[in-house]
Amino acid sequence: MKHILVIADHAGSEQHAFEKALELARLTIADIHVVSFCYEPLSDVQYQYHTNNTQVDLKSLVIKASEEHWESYLGSHPVKEQVSHEVVWEKYIHEWILEHCKTRHYDLIVKTGHRSEKFFYTPTDWQLFRESTIPVYCVSKKPVDTKKVILVALDLRTKQREKLLLNNRLLEAAFQLAVQTDSVLHCCYAIAIPRLVKDLDMIDVTAKVHEVEKEVRTQAAAWFDIYDIDKKHLHIKQGTPANVVNDFARKLKAQCVVVGSMGRVGIKGKLIGNTAEKVIQQAVADLLVI
Repeated sequence: MKHILVIADHAGSEQHAFEKALELARLTIADIHVVSFCYEPLSDVQYQYHTNNTQVDLKSLVIKASEEHWESYLGSHPVKEQVSHEVVWEKYIHEWILEHCKTRHYDLIVKTGHRSEKFFYTPTDWQLFRESTIPVYCVSKKPVDTKKVILVALDLRTKQREKLLLNNRLLEAAFQLAVQTDSVLHCCYAIAIPRLVKDLDMIDVTAKVHEVEKEVRTQAAAWFDIYDIDKKHLHIKQGTPANVVNDFARKLKAQCVVVGSMGRVGIKGKLIGNTAEKVIQQAVADLLVI
């Protein structure tokens, strides 16, 4: 990891994203570029007059205040890492980030998590999860008791080429993060049996779970050999993926959960959703979304 893009937290609040980026940069000798976004609807009050009748551009004042805040923050929090900063006047943050990343190379985007979504409103986090080709590290604002554990959620029964490629990316990202943070890598898989099938006793659920678990452990063996993962660190449980992943994350006290997103957007994304997003909504740990 060489280049990290940080989306700064609002002025006056704790800089969770920047602090996490510093932690990762120290371990990987990466440089950090921080972007502070500011935007205010000034159409009705674009200019004001001082007592000397000079016209003042309020937009420029807002940008200047943001720049001064960041300079003051760095002045009181000196760092050894290479850090650059810019202030951007932009309402649609995710669009700016996606365009910016087309012309600049980054290995990681780091921002503080804001994970709520409504049908008619999709926050920046969700837009990035769905559309960014660069991994997004989402920092949790909630202080939780964690251990040096990285948990990655995999689809170990898939036959689809796209999901197999995503599994590879997830394992590689999780492995690198575990190495960089001196953490232990764990994996998990959810055996999803539809509720109606269970309620109507259509199958022997216990037997099916044992059958699938055996298949999954066999499927995972090759990957575990490549990444030197202890086979005891594969956790399998019957349930919905979101519940299973977050249950294991809490049990293991994982400091970061690595999940993949297939990037459904628009109405399809809202109506169907992504498994990753259901995991994200319930998560209390940091998240790395691929």
